[in-house]
Amino acid sequence: MIRLLIAITLLALSGCSVNTESQSWHFVQSVGGITVGTPVRVDRDWRLPLNANVSGLKEFTAKPSTMNSGMDCRSVDVSIEGSAIFLTIKSGPAAEARNAQCPPAFLGQLKDGKYDVFYRGANEAPARIGEVSIGL
Repeated sequence: MIRLLIAITLLALSGCSVNTESQSWHFVQSVGGITVGTPVRVDRDWRLPLNANVSGLKEFTAKPSTMNSGMDCRSVDVSIEGSAIFLTIKSGPAAEARNAQCPPAFLGQLKDGKYDVFYRGANEAPARIGEVSIGL
């Protein structure tokens, strides 16, 4: 019993959440959509600023139809396949020091070139959301 309590306490202190969920394209559209900004180089890695907010209080590419005052954007998963960048938003219950605005997507080190950017929810066909240039 003591080990279980210690494990739960450590998870809570580390900020891990068992309630983090990958969101579908339908969800993203229902909370206002998503756009990408201009990639930014930080040291040797690239980050992709995003306009995406899981609260449903802001409109980017779609009129919000869902409000989520109790939800935060936890992270953005990134998968790079050739010249395609696939993004997936992960959200969870609102927590202190978190935000409904999604953070930039961490792209790591990429070859210079143009990349198509897609949103890909679990078991969904990718939806194209833009194109970015890296190092050009």
